[in-house]
Amino acid sequence: MYKSRKRLKASVSLVISSVLADSTRYEIFKKMNVF
Repeated sequence: MYKSRKRLKASVSLVISSVLADSTRYEIFKKMNVF
């Protein structure tokens, strides 16, 4: 039970970090398009 919860938390944090990376990449692309 504890192990599965830990694994779930790890996968959720991984998804969140990938989404944040995509959003920051999108922001960088927007700034590059402005210049």
